[in-house]
Amino acid sequence: MAFDCYKKSSEIKYEKGQSKALSNIVFSYFILTDYKKVIEYADKLQQLTDNAKDKNFYFLLNALRYKAPTYAYLGFYDKAYKTIDEAEKLCHHLTGDEYFDMMGTIYWSRSEIEYSKGSDAKKNIILSFDKKGAESYQKIKNNWKKNHLLGMQFHNIGMGYLNLKQLDSALYYNIKALSASKIAKDSINDTYITYGIAETYRDMKNHDSAIFYYKKTEAYLIKFGKKDDLLDIYESMASLYKNQGDEKKYIYYLEKVNTLSDSLQHGRINNIQEVSKKIINEEKEKQNKWFYFIFLSLLIIISIIVYFTFRFFKNYRKEKQQKEETKLHLTKKEEKISELELKVNNAFEEVLELAKNDDPAFLARFKEVYSEFYDKLTSTYPDLTISQLRFCAMMKLNFSTKEIAHYHHTTVRGVQTKKTRLRKQLHLPSEEDLNKWMMEF
Repeated sequence: MAFDCYKKSSEIKYEKGQSKALSNIVFSYFILTDYKKVIEYADKLQQLTDNAKDKNFYFLLNALRYKAPTYAYLGFYDKAYKTIDEAEKLCHHLTGDEYFDMMGTIYWSRSEIEYSKGSDAKKNIILSFDKKGAESYQKIKNNWKKNHLLGMQFHNIGMGYLNLKQLDSALYYNIKALSASKIAKDSINDTYITYGIAETYRDMKNHDSAIFYYKKTEAYLIKFGKKDDLLDIYESMASLYKNQGDEKKYIYYLEKVNTLSDSLQHGRINNIQEVSKKIINEEKEKQNKWFYFIFLSLLIIISIIVYFTFRFFKNYRKEKQQKEETKLHLTKKEEKISELELKVNNAFEEVLELAKNDDPAFLARFKEVYSEFYDKLTSTYPDLTISQLRFCAMMKLNFSTKEIAHYHHTTVRGVQTKKTRLRKQLHLPSEEDLNKWMMEF
């Protein structure tokens, strides 16, 4: 529908209609985690508002507020900070509900940027950003809009408390989020909120309530076609049924995990690679003018140095040639050493590439190369699932939280939640560094 509105508005050159339709398109692709499309249509929205006769800053800020966390998800943190700082500076052009809406979302974006970096040390800072966002949203006068935004923001606060292991506060804010979402009749927000409630009940050991809300989340995700998130739901339900001793349902959801995991292996990496390449190329184009200026200046300076050097030192060329021959000799030696090192590390590099490509053969090859670690882990903790063993293998290879999220095409929050759950299953204290523990196990 948004595409139809955009097309019709473009035909009659109705700029406000185009901007509103593009804003909805950007939001939809952001929810679907299609980063390539988010950047593509956010750029179109930004270009449209920049070229408009009457500049609409609200729509311009809509483009920036979704681009900032998207840059962070892709690992371009400097670009993310620069974008959200630019958005906050432009907020003074807005008034009333538009101002409070945008400022709340800017705080949310800052929270997402910090979350994507996977820093456990910043949990309280992230929570403070989410609370500031909620405070701004509560000042909105439009009741539907206020509850629509507060639904997701209260959920974010709840998940912040969940990561801090403050379960009563986590449940309180997720229930509060669901109430706001119901008032706004926002089924998309309901999906994430019910998942937050399920996760909280799970950590509270209230398995029946957790399963109830997991099933509600499953229904929403099937409706909206969110297969990536469905995988987490099925893994959680399989684990819960196993703990309850319900073998039949455990096997049922485990089969769903394996089937869905296989279907998601193909075509997930291209989107991230393409948009990352686009961002890098854009940055290079911006730097070209400076590069050519610096290059020309260096060329002139070098020419002058060479000229005077040639005049005062007749043997310059001979010395230069000798230096180049020596350098070439050293380079060949380094190449031989590198070849030897490559042969030694070939198995490690192979496993690393399989992990980065999310290849189904990764775990089998890892088991061959790190058989001692794998056998010790599975014998000590026989209840670990295949998905958890893959997760442990990634940490054994010293992948960071951000890298695991990147190569598994999921969110940093999702990886942190899995880490928390795994730490409990391994009976490790919350301050234990999982990557370090895996490296030393």
